[in-house]
Amino acid sequence: MASATAEDAQSILSQRTKPLTPQDAAIEAGKQSFARFGCVGCHGPQLQGGVPNPNSQGGEVPSILHASDDYTEEEVIKIIQNGKVPPVEDPAKPAAPLYMPSWKGLLADEDIHRIADYLWSLQKKKDAW
Repeated sequence: MASATAEDAQSILSQRTKPLTPQDAAIEAGKQSFARFGCVGCHGPQLQGGVPNPNSQGGEVPSILHASDDYTEEEVIKIIQNGKVPPVEDPAKPAAPLYMPSWKGLLADEDIHRIADYLWSLQKKKDAW
């Protein structure tokens, strides 16, 4: 899985009886990239977070399963590109050891957008009411 590419995902998924839409193929490629680039190390395979992060607000890497409650998809893309340091619980203590690194220059924009598409595909859907 760590060496899978978007083309590998497309090849595997093309074996399905119902062909994937281009959007579904991009989402699956984003899921593969999420795993391949190590995002699951902190965010978990189900986006649940929970990895201890001492002195960060909440003390652990937060879940990103409901990122749409706090961010737009464009804001998430910017966070992936530029990184983000978590707010500290106690400024008198050392900074939290885990932070979101900047992936700009390390990942192609296409990979970043695919990851964002994957994350957004898992967001809870808001009621029409």
